Amino acid sequence: MKRYLNLITCFLSSSITLFGLAIPVKAKTQPYLMNYPFEVQPLPGSLTSALTLNSNSPEVIQSQGILVSTFPKEKKRNPDAHLDTTLSGNFDIFTHHIALRRSPNDMETVFQAILMQNATDKEITVKVKTSSTYTTGPDAPFLKLDDFTKNDDGKTFAGPGDRVSQDILRNKSNFSDDKKEIKIAPKAYYLLMNDPIPISIGATRNGKTSLFKLESSGAVYVADLAMYIDQTSIFFRDRNPEINDWLNILENGNLSQKRDFKPTPLYEPYLGTFYYSRVSGIAQGNEWKAKIINEKNHFKIPAKDQGVAYALNTVYNNTYGTKQVQSAFMVKRYDDTAYQSHANYGMVYDIEIPLYNANKEYTSVAISFDSPLRTADDLAERQLTYYYEPPEKITFRGEFKISYKSYFGTDKERFIHVVQRFGQQGLPLVSLFLEPGERRTVKINYVYPADCTPPHVLTITSN
Repeated sequence: MKRYLNLITCFLSSSITLFGLAIPVKAKTQPYLMNYPFEVQPLPGSLTSALTLNSNSPEVIQSQGILVSTFPKEKKRNPDAHLDTTLSGNFDIFTHHIALRRSPNDMETVFQAILMQNATDKEITVKVKTSSTYTTGPDAPFLKLDDFTKNDDGKTFAGPGDRVSQDILRNKSNFSDDKKEIKIAPKAYYLLMNDPIPISIGATRNGKTSLFKLESSGAVYVADLAMYIDQTSIFFRDRNPEINDWLNILENGNLSQKRDFKPTPLYEPYLGTFYYSRVSGIAQGNEWKAKIINEKNHFKIPAKDQGVAYALNTVYNNTYGTKQVQSAFMVKRYDDTAYQSHANYGMVYDIEIPLYNANKEYTSVAISFDSPLRTADDLAERQLTYYYEPPEKITFRGEFKISYKSYFGTDKERFIHVVQRFGQQGLPLVSLFLEPGERRTVKINYVYPADCTPPHVLTITSN
């Protein structure tokens, strides 16, 4: 066995390229650990059908204009900047952008707006079920955190994507209470958001992440827009933009520049680098509900020293060999943006695991969130590969809500904050000691944060 491991290490000690996907391997400085028993399975369940307006292109705003618009093309100076689609019922709005100081003497502030219009001839109500928006500075700087932190008080976070996801997970909002239920007259406009993305003195950029979960009684058009406003000094802006300023951007503006790489077509042969591209448009799906079972209505835990893993947040061509893509399909998109909502930033994962100990002895079962090394699907064999010593590059910062019953039958709810690097095995989110024949259900919820890089796995092991 040792000789076999050495052969694997030598094989992985170079760079592998498959259809343009370069897989760097540095076994001499980062030796691999192969976990043979842990075959990766597709995650049960599927995406909901609810729509999400996803705005992440261009990620870095370098000119004012339209980030994404579902408004009609007619009577617009640049009709190709509009997707001509309405949203209604339950839907989400997710945005993630970075403001950039364009020159050392740049005194302008980038403003971001979410503009809605009632597309009907009747008054409608838009309910803000939950919402959250933060900037990197000063709201949520990227701090160096422990890999595993109990976070029941919600004070541990790094980056706006992480903090926004925690708010949504906890069903709390940092949004104004007077905007919880919005009445919009027929054909009227409403500014859901009109916020600056300030860049502090000495900095060159600042990011902003927002997530709104809405319910509309009628059809609405929605646009995410960017505008530059001059400052008279380092302390004062000339003014804040008003709704007429945003209507001018909507009607006369073009797509914001500079655009990112165009996506590589899916399911077609390609040469060179595969580009997923940035997401901009309407994705179908905002939640994945999974009930993990392997026998009737329960999950029979593995035998001692065995385990199984389930794929999470998988993207095209990176599914750990399962061929299951969990990314939402883009039903409306711009030609130079992604075909799928890769990574599904802002998506809710609701996972239920009804554990059952069929072993004839007391068994400890652990459930962990892990970030195995990624390989192109053509190379993957449904096995997990990890670094002994992961590099410093972060692949995940986020929080999990864990619900279960204690040994004495009392309800337990914990919040765990996790930081992981590429190729890192995580600590157990929960460990339970089950007696023979015992059943206990564990529920795991999380909202996939912006600034993370998929995919990952949920691993269930017994010892």
